[in-house]
Amino acid sequence: MKRLTNHGFTLLEGLSVLLVIAVVLGVGWFVWGRQRNNQNQPKPKPNTSVTSISNTSVASSSSIKVSGTHLLNTAGQTVRLLGVDAAGTESSCISDTGISPGPLNSSEAQGMRAWHINAVRVPLNEDCWLGINGAPAAYSGANYRNAIKNWVSVLNSAGITAILDLHWAAPGSYKATGQWPMADADHSPTFWSQVAAAYASTPGVIFDAFNEPYLGGHSPTTADWSCWINGCENTTPLTLTRLKGKVITYQTAGMQQLVDAIRSAGARQPIMVGGLQYARPCGVSVASATTVICPEMQNLPKDPLRQLIISFHTYNDPHSACTTVTCWNEVLNGAKAANIPIVTGEFGETDCSADYMNSYMNWADQNGVSYLVWTWSVNTSTSCIVGNQPSNHELIADWGGTPTSVSPDGSAFKSHLASIASP
Repeated sequence: MKRLTNHGFTLLEGLSVLLVIAVVLGVGWFVWGRQRNNQNQPKPKPNTSVTSISNTSVASSSSIKVSGTHLLNTAGQTVRLLGVDAAGTESSCISDTGISPGPLNSSEAQGMRAWHINAVRVPLNEDCWLGINGAPAAYSGANYRNAIKNWVSVLNSAGITAILDLHWAAPGSYKATGQWPMADADHSPTFWSQVAAAYASTPGVIFDAFNEPYLGGHSPTTADWSCWINGCENTTPLTLTRLKGKVITYQTAGMQQLVDAIRSAGARQPIMVGGLQYARPCGVSVASATTVICPEMQNLPKDPLRQLIISFHTYNDPHSACTTVTCWNEVLNGAKAANIPIVTGEFGETDCSADYMNSYMNWADQNGVSYLVWTWSVNTSTSCIVGNQPSNHELIADWGGTPTSVSPDGSAFKSHLASIASP
């Protein structure tokens, strides 16, 4: 075919150039239109909400389950429980002063969340729950149970896991006005059957079988550990102020009996178990050639759901008996050997300082251990006195969550949680 030419440029070449120019202009018009359209759309706001503390420590919901040495939330993320004990629900009712000194409402729960708290341990009174042994009618039985149910609901609604703890119990007709060496066979299994049944369908709950067993004092024997797991007839001298030093023989309920009561009621949530020596898990350890043997780990109750948690308490006083990194590592290694997690159900200090607390929290952060400080209570002391528990341990100045100025513990704990909170 003969091509037409113009100054050495063929007609076909000219048509090709025009086609390329048209394509380039079309693409440019399309891109400009898309950009203009996008500019007219509202920009998404950045997510500034706190969803975790130090490697997803705060659960995305209040539901927790055990997986080996870890705790998982509903999204399957590894979490830690970092929070407080909210003292008062174990004592106010039996002393006829109310359900609790605090309001147990959403304002209190939001004050906790402002500290980045994601777990609250709720101490319970056996007599008040069951409405027995002369517990004041206004604050026991159905009234007490309904108040606790509402408080758990408020906590869960704020994204806080509630740990229900059998804190005060007593055998026979004795009033539950303090700590006994072990749970009692007379009432404790019934207590747990009822509590477990009441919360079987509430995922944001963990059970703490018994606060601080102290059979054998600071030197528990093999027989004491056998009693801890299976129950026995106990004659340990009491530490209660009203009955201090008095020896009362009663039938204890072992940890296995309490776990069985919870599971038989249909509850599937995790269960915390605290060892002897006031919830020091390893007790008096026996060193072998290569490892440290922890009696609690050798005597753990059997849970068909494998949802047990070691409850560990530590304070910087002789009552704790586990105040060094060496001892904490012993507990940690024992839990790892048993393939179960640790929740520090209580910790604190009594010397008007926060040094011990900070030391323990730093160790726990490094080792993935959960912790709850004692206690979320209003400090009414005028000054901090070394060894005086209320003036040292009570963290807040009001129920909205203002840290107390009496002792440094509240401010130290709040600041620590803030320092490890994810942005």
